Amino acid sequence: GGPAHTQKMLVGDRWEAHVLVDGVKVEEHVQSGQTYIESAFNAASTKEVVVREADPWGDVYDQMKPFTPFTVRVAQLYDDGQPYWACVYMDGSLAQRKVLDSRTPVVIYPGFAERMGYTGGGRGVN
Repeated sequence: GGPAHTQKMLVGDRWEAHVLVDGVKVEEHVQSGQTYIESAFNAASTKEVVVREADPWGDVYDQMKPFTPFTVRVAQLYDDGQPYWACVYMDGSLAQRKVLDSRTPVVIYPGFAERMGYTGGGRGVN
């Protein structure tokens, strides 16, 4: 079934998904029927990264920005014996997809895929 906005980030008939930082589920907030999370810039894994940007006039400059790595955990709620794709989209683009089934009931995706759009092999890794 399709996703439902509840106290959990995303929940379907057979699955749920959560964002994790440092292996811990990020607190989720529900407002006006939508579920939101906030990035924590004080996580143990947060680091400062130099980002090259350009201003509206084309001048290029470097700026330090906090970067907090995260993962997305997708898990089956029950096993009905049927495999199905678990797809994760970031900013509207397919980031990764894996098959959930009896052999792979949980997949954990990197939040920033090394190769965005890469779908990899069919089976996830727990």
